[in-house]
Amino acid sequence: MITIGLLHATIRGDEKLILDAAKKRDVKINLIDIRTEIFNPETYKADFDVALQRSVSTVKGTYATNFLEMTGIKIINSSAVTALCEDKFYTSLTLQQAKVPTCKFALVFTPDQAVVAIEQMGGFPVVIKPPLGSWGRLDPEVRKRFDIKSKIYKETRTGHKSVCRGE
Repeated sequence: MITIGLLHATIRGDEKLILDAAKKRDVKINLIDIRTEIFNPETYKADFDVALQRSVSTVKGTYATNFLEMTGIKIINSSAVTALCEDKFYTSLTLQQAKVPTCKFALVFTPDQAVVAIEQMGGFPVVIKPPLGSWGRLDPEVRKRFDIKSKIYKETRTGHKSVCRGE
């Protein structure tokens, strides 16, 4: 019987569904809380055959995934998948390339670029988000030109931003 290592930082509703489904099918799952796991390449002993990466923490999940891949363990939600999905801009580009309908989007580095990008995309309202990060942090909706520079300024101090306009 195969044992699945479920990498997590917390058990949410989705993970509970996975655990319930595994139990119904007599699939063994070992819960691996990556917040407390020690990923030491000299001493790590995996007690599972394949890992399912489900961490809500992008940073911790990425490190755990990379570590396990380097030790030869097969990971579902691999480091390549994680890298693509953690970046909203790369994700949008990939979806667009695959002809999946997406909102209009642009990557900008300054408030002035954001104003031009918004005009190119057809105007307001727009949502401004950092390409990296989760939980909806720093994503103000901007409804008019007057608000754009003040709302974008504080966010562009931390780096580049994606502008997305829903259709």
